[in-house]
Amino acid sequence: MDSPSIDGTKESGKVGRFTMIKIAGTSVSPSSINGQWPSGSSGRNIIDIMATSEVVYDYDSLDLLQFELKLRTNIIAASKDLAQSGVEFAGFSDSRCNSDYWYFKANEFGLKGFQLKHGVKPSTAITDIITKGSKYAFECATAMVIVYYRAVLETLPEETFNKLFAGIYLNGWNRDEDLGFTSDKRVDYFPGDYRYFKNPDVNPRTPEWQGENVIDLGDGTYYGHGIGIQTADQMIASLNAYRKPGATRSAYLMDMAGYPDFKYLAMRELYAAEREVQDYQVGWRHDTKHGVVVLHFNDGGDLQIDPLTYADYMSQL
Repeated sequence: MDSPSIDGTKESGKVGRFTMIKIAGTSVSPSSINGQWPSGSSGRNIIDIMATSEVVYDYDSLDLLQFELKLRTNIIAASKDLAQSGVEFAGFSDSRCNSDYWYFKANEFGLKGFQLKHGVKPSTAITDIITKGSKYAFECATAMVIVYYRAVLETLPEETFNKLFAGIYLNGWNRDEDLGFTSDKRVDYFPGDYRYFKNPDVNPRTPEWQGENVIDLGDGTYYGHGIGIQTADQMIASLNAYRKPGATRSAYLMDMAGYPDFKYLAMRELYAAEREVQDYQVGWRHDTKHGVVVLHFNDGGDLQIDPLTYADYMSQL
């Protein structure tokens, strides 16, 4: 079944053993991309999966693909950071946070979550969860959202992150629309994907173990808050321990994945971070000889970008 790709488009059908990656519609060799990703790295692993897939991964520009690889790598790093932070697992009613940065307040459904305090930088508050984890307790869905915020913070300039996520509220899957989170069934699964282990015969006395939200770490293990970093078999065994008496169905890894809007976030990194393009860009020209758009800035600098990417950027201003 066809489905949208992470950033670009997916096309069904086998087109050969190699070059399943396209940049602006042109097939590219994996060797032209993976130079900055050493053997064994998450980035190289993702490139290898794409290059040998039955699916064509088409990106508007190389910058967009490289951004996705960087953000996925940071998602994995953020998962490991949270796993080692000292945060505890707790249900909504027993959650806790550092009151220096967050209000602990209920939403319209009566479920309590963490609301960023006025005057506190989002980057400071998210970092505090990692560095002072013992002050925090929450359930596994909230942990996934925190992982994504932390990863985006490590990928975008801090100022850009703070502008995008100025009103963070942490409560289960509640998240800022600028993350653009999507989940669907995929042909390929990648390191940094959100996955879900479902426990269909969970004991009704322990409903919190009806499943486990996890991040694929790309090495055969997954991070799930409350369980930790384990293999798929270990995750399943952990969940099976919380089945009802007489259960006949095992926990299992669902055939779906979730991910943020890589392309949307890349636009913010590439053109609205350090230079504040809207304020400082003074002109542009289309260099037809080299097939790029050249942006001119009032500090005398130039920036060359792909024409399709520039069109996407301008459409979002």
